[in-house]
Amino acid sequence: MNILFLAILVTTFANFDQTLAKFSKSPLQLSKINTLPRGYKSGHLPEAIANRAGNGRLPNVNVEPVHYDLSWVPILEDGLGEQYKQFTAPGEVTIRVIAKVPKIKTITLNAHKILTIDFESYPITVKPVVVGDKTTFNVTPVHEFDKEFLILKLDKALTMGSEYKIYIKFIAPIATDDLIGIYRSSFMDPENENKISYIATTQFQSTAARQAFPCFDEPTFKATFKISVAFGPGYVALGNNAVETEAEYSAIGVPGWKINQFKKTPKVSSYLIAFTVAKFGYVEATPGNERNDFKKPVRIYAPKHLIDSIENGGRGGGAYAASESLKLLTAFQKYTGIEYHLDKLDSAGIPDFAAGAMENWGLNLYKIPYLLYYPDESTEAERLFVTQILSHELIHQWLGNLVTSDYWDQLWLYEGFADYFEFVGSNLIHTDPTALEYRQFDSFQLGLEADVSSSTHPVVNNVDIFKGSTYDDIDQVFTRITYQKGGAMVRMMEALLTPDSFQNGLRTYLKKHEFGAVNQDDLFEVLTARGIIDGKLSLDGPSMKDIMDTWTLQSGFPLVRVSKASDNIIYISQERFKNDYVVYNHEHELNTEHLWTIPVALATADNNTDFKDLTPKLWIHSNTALRSYTHDTKKWIVVNAGSVGFYRVLYDEPLFKNLVNEINKPESAIVSALTRAEILDDYFNFVSYDYSEVENALELTKMLKWETTAVVWDTAFKHLIGYLNKLSSNVDAYNAFKAYLEPKLLEALTAIKNDGEEGRGMILRSKLLDWTCSLGNSECRSFATYLFNKWINHPQLTPIKPDIAPVIICAAIAESTDAYTAALAKYIAPDTSAKTKVYLMNALGCSDDMDKLNELRSYVLEESNSPIQKEHRGTILRNLAANSLSRPNSITFFNNRAPALIQELGTTAIYNYIKELSQFVLTTDQLQTIENTIEANKSDLEDVIKSLEALVASLKVNIEWMSKFCNEGDCRLQKWFEMNKPI
Repeated sequence: MNILFLAILVTTFANFDQTLAKFSKSPLQLSKINTLPRGYKSGHLPEAIANRAGNGRLPNVNVEPVHYDLSWVPILEDGLGEQYKQFTAPGEVTIRVIAKVPKIKTITLNAHKILTIDFESYPITVKPVVVGDKTTFNVTPVHEFDKEFLILKLDKALTMGSEYKIYIKFIAPIATDDLIGIYRSSFMDPENENKISYIATTQFQSTAARQAFPCFDEPTFKATFKISVAFGPGYVALGNNAVETEAEYSAIGVPGWKINQFKKTPKVSSYLIAFTVAKFGYVEATPGNERNDFKKPVRIYAPKHLIDSIENGGRGGGAYAASESLKLLTAFQKYTGIEYHLDKLDSAGIPDFAAGAMENWGLNLYKIPYLLYYPDESTEAERLFVTQILSHELIHQWLGNLVTSDYWDQLWLYEGFADYFEFVGSNLIHTDPTALEYRQFDSFQLGLEADVSSSTHPVVNNVDIFKGSTYDDIDQVFTRITYQKGGAMVRMMEALLTPDSFQNGLRTYLKKHEFGAVNQDDLFEVLTARGIIDGKLSLDGPSMKDIMDTWTLQSGFPLVRVSKASDNIIYISQERFKNDYVVYNHEHELNTEHLWTIPVALATADNNTDFKDLTPKLWIHSNTALRSYTHDTKKWIVVNAGSVGFYRVLYDEPLFKNLVNEINKPESAIVSALTRAEILDDYFNFVSYDYSEVENALELTKMLKWETTAVVWDTAFKHLIGYLNKLSSNVDAYNAFKAYLEPKLLEALTAIKNDGEEGRGMILRSKLLDWTCSLGNSECRSFATYLFNKWINHPQLTPIKPDIAPVIICAAIAESTDAYTAALAKYIAPDTSAKTKVYLMNALGCSDDMDKLNELRSYVLEESNSPIQKEHRGTILRNLAANSLSRPNSITFFNNRAPALIQELGTTAIYNYIKELSQFVLTTDQLQTIENTIEANKSDLEDVIKSLEALVASLKVNIEWMSKFCNEGDCRLQKWFEMNKPI
């Protein structure tokens, strides 16, 4: 590949995602930037819920809420008097309830202990709603802090069927040390001399609404809300619905205060209520054509300097999200057949937002990188990620908000759907089938991996987790199982019913249960009826409940074996795929206990329909371990065509050879990309679980010579990076791997050079470039140095695209010590942007010069003269562990300076350092050094010690892996790579 051709490629390159890791002397770079995690709501929940000691569901609920009149006065400024203390939100709520049973004398609702309710100064009242009913009630309130209950004991009984008003005045805190309930965020405002500007915002999922106001805080208790929020001069106040009135707010006694009263909401669960008070600007989408015919206001709110147009001195970050939101809302209205029910849709970017994104009805809240896309700054991966997250949150306006699960054990009914529609949304608005393909890598494979971990659980947690109904346990359902496996359940149902039938069934489900709360049986009932009408299910066959209960009510998934019985018959059998916490006998043993009803889509050499017909061609029922099927066993067959079933497929030797021969042909595209990716993923996993030999998995990588799709390459990268990291400790094996893979990378770069300026093809090109440079390709490094030198000398005239900047800078530094010196100088320069500093900082560890690496290491603990910003030093330490040249010295450094490293960098940095090491193979002496150092500093590492012990166990597994696959003097992998090296 010549320099000119690489130059042509670079002009159109775009970025990457977060899945790649680093190896050898020149580590991969595209894993270090734009780390946008999956399962983005779950990250904050365990800690957040652990801080709340509630231990029960509302008992014997004998009244139901009908409507809330709710107001807050969030106080963000100091000096407003004793009644309006800074970082509090005084409020009041009137809850209209209906008595559901006779002789009610006790009302129990939720109120967290952090709510201040002055029973003496502001008595709680209960009054009839009916005009003319003069009944009065003496109310004795009891606040049970441990249960998060507010119990109202009445002196006389309520009348069944009658409505009553409960009035409560309260003060909610604006949390300054947590990111749940009503909490404080902030940003430095360049329009106000970079002074701090405070934000009051909310995160109520799952049980934090009770921290903000007394309520019936379970998803099944849906009611309408009319909300008012007061705000000071210069601020805006956002709520779930559109502003009905804006008026002066004189109660606080300061000019310029106003209060917004928002229009009444439809019936909604308490966890979906939200508000934000901030000094924000907004960008509004403009409907323009039939694809954008959503007529209600769609706005993106954020700090003004981030979303104002570039022409007006801003970064233009909101326009893309506004446009995409408009398209998605239009598409989802059409898909569901139900109009969006509120009068506007606002999305706000919050600087501090642990949940990542939250679908509050009418006011979606996002962590800023999940919402804003900056032209000329953001990468293509970041652009696609914004669309993906918008799709997730906006489909929730129907699936989750309009129709809600009746409790958290049924969370998959909207998080699983939203996970799937992340990719469906992009396809709907951009006609992008690669988005649906990429779901295989970004979601489906993650679900399979999660379902063999020790923390797996059923999709519906109705047996163990909720036996005690403790709120401390709710966080356990915000997992990859709920999201990614739940999404796989949606895709499987769509495939077995066909997309049209599934869509029609989903429309009926949403309409039937509009504004209601459901469980999965409600969904299955509607889909069964639709399937029978459309001829996809039979009256005397299994219902959707019969099928899906086998998938949602037990953890794990099937291993489906396919074996030759005779020249014209194959056997297809099922058994439980073993996991790492229960040892299953993986011999070909037939056992009908705890099996699945499996829809089996098939494709054969004679009947493949271009892999477009993914309906089941046969079923394996839950009482059946094995069945036969007629097939010419001299020809290839694919079981689970299109990878629509949530299971792995293992072929016997003759059938595997047939399939490999087909897949490795130049015209292998006849087997769909989704199918190729999943076969590859299956067989690398089979190696890990001793179902198949490593040579079989590697045989499948020969297809990469012809491969041009992102989903297959990303699947290959995910597995090969682990192999290459471990082989980097064996020079000969490493070189054999490089000689095998490098030509395939170059073939792919050549094949996709004209794939356009946008999309996953661009992202794939940048990943291929990253691998090519990291493997030390001389032309790649030389060209990177050429680009780097032009950029470092004339950054405005010859900028490097942000999509490939990390790759180019790393490769140049690996090639030249002059580039290291220049990069460090630019890192130090005060006018270098924060994002460029991150690129430079990460790339410094790519050097091949030991003196430079030792110098870089010395900066980690240097007190006064270190050029490395303190917040970057932990990353520098980690990157030095990734570089095979500096790894031994970094281990010695950790051993000698551990107390200082813990004190200066913190325990998280130490965890990340050991995690980086755990990707590689250490010598037994190095491993012993790590263990001894951790043990010697155990008391200082107490908060991460269990995680560190798990990583040390991984290091031991790596050593065992090497002894199995690449023992000194007898390296199976090296032999295979050398035998199969391209000629």
